[in-house]
Amino acid sequence: MGVAIADLMKEEIFAENIELVAGREGVARDVRSISVMEVPDFPDGDVGRGMMILTTLSAYKNNIEAMVDAFRKLAAKGISGLVVKLNRLNPYMDVLPSELIDFSNQNNVPLFIISKVNLPFREVIFCVMTRLVNYKYSILLRVNQHYEELYDAIVKREGLANFLQRFSASTRLACICISSNGETLASSDRDNAFSPALISRLMEDIRLFEAESDANRPYARAGCMVFPAMLQDGIGGYFIVRMEHDLEEEEMFFCRQMVSFLSIKILEDYLLLESGQRASAITVDRILYGVINDPEGLQLSLESLGFSHNGLMRILLIRDATRQNGSTLDASHYSRFEHFKAYFKREFGGSVVHSFANGYIVFLALKQDMKLGVLKRKLLAALESPRVDAGFCLGCGSPVEKVGDIPKSFFGARSAVRFGHIFAPEERIHFQTDFLEVSAVSHLLGTAEHTAIKSNVISPIKRYDADHRSDLWTSLDVCISASSLKQAAETLSIHITTLRYRIKKIEDLTGIDYFNTNGRYLLQTASILDKIE
Repeated sequence: MGVAIADLMKEEIFAENIELVAGREGVARDVRSISVMEVPDFPDGDVGRGMMILTTLSAYKNNIEAMVDAFRKLAAKGISGLVVKLNRLNPYMDVLPSELIDFSNQNNVPLFIISKVNLPFREVIFCVMTRLVNYKYSILLRVNQHYEELYDAIVKREGLANFLQRFSASTRLACICISSNGETLASSDRDNAFSPALISRLMEDIRLFEAESDANRPYARAGCMVFPAMLQDGIGGYFIVRMEHDLEEEEMFFCRQMVSFLSIKILEDYLLLESGQRASAITVDRILYGVINDPEGLQLSLESLGFSHNGLMRILLIRDATRQNGSTLDASHYSRFEHFKAYFKREFGGSVVHSFANGYIVFLALKQDMKLGVLKRKLLAALESPRVDAGFCLGCGSPVEKVGDIPKSFFGARSAVRFGHIFAPEERIHFQTDFLEVSAVSHLLGTAEHTAIKSNVISPIKRYDADHRSDLWTSLDVCISASSLKQAAETLSIHITTLRYRIKKIEDLTGIDYFNTNGRYLLQTASILDKIE
């Protein structure tokens, strides 16, 4: 990442005027910058790694212990070398102390003396800076050439594998591109540097790192450097380099270029995905909303989506209950989509997943109607992947045999998601059959009966609560859900006598007896309507 000291020693100003007196084993060190040290606290300041230090050591006078301590501090900060000028500016010392020479040899830090008495530091600095500027310029030329090659590859629509081969040829480093869900997209790995076990370990480390910190910058894991490919809505994938050594400046430039182009290629895949989903969205809508009435036409439409079945079918609706809007260009959305496609294809052969902005629709193929417990475990496993956020829930429509009944299963799945979010938010899997009573009551919405219940039951209780700061409506909700008044009282943390008083107050306000079967049913209907309207 700089100019080697051995190369600087070939320059005329070094060869004729500067003598290496110790630390010969360290001449391969890179010089990245140069500075002058003429104050005693210089080593405690901002000394960069690879810095060459010019000094007369006059700041330390004849205090050899202080000189060695300063040299030790500079070496610990990774300086590339120390150049000492011994002349009339330092009347305290005309030869280098043996302690400095010994330290230099022991730690392989090159130590020079300027043999030409009147050689100004500025000439040494000019020589070093000229070499550093030329070095940086040569890197920029190569990086620009690499950029042009990559740009040309994108214009020609070359695959990721070609990109990686170009990088590997330039750097001699093994590299791999992995999607955000852990799928290998391309690799230059000819020597099996990236074993399946290493990739698995890397993804585990990446998940942990992302969960604990901001992971949009490069970081080292498991002997590799990980470069996240950032998109607007998250991480789209990773460019990973197997590190045989600390990456040099030029290699880092190349890596960052690769990450930029990886982001472009992933975004291109997202656009292709979105265009494909939009193309099939019309067919999906026509199937789900019952526009196609012809069974043969329906079967052909399903086959065009890739769906095949030999028995029962269910429609699943997967969505994030905490979000109302989404995008199919969201990196996490794409990752979940790939996960769901692979999972349902593996567990339910013939099934098809369709992506839309707020979630996913699954045409689920069942060879036989599984027991609900088994099916629920399989569906829950789909949601328990690290790629699926905790806010996602799944609505499962009732099984159907005829393709013409698919809309019934779809509307059932949609109701299951809606009612599950209201009545069982702690659950992630909701079956249509879990909410048959709620679904039946929902048909009252907007009817005269709904208006009557709202006017004569809901409003009087809530109005009383507002005027008296009481909890009659909350108490009623808890009583309806509980198996007994005792359980309800415990849930409310009140005495059962207090609960009975509240129930009596509800009867006074509405004329409805909670302990009467019809009365309880009416109060339960009112509670459901209030939640779903």
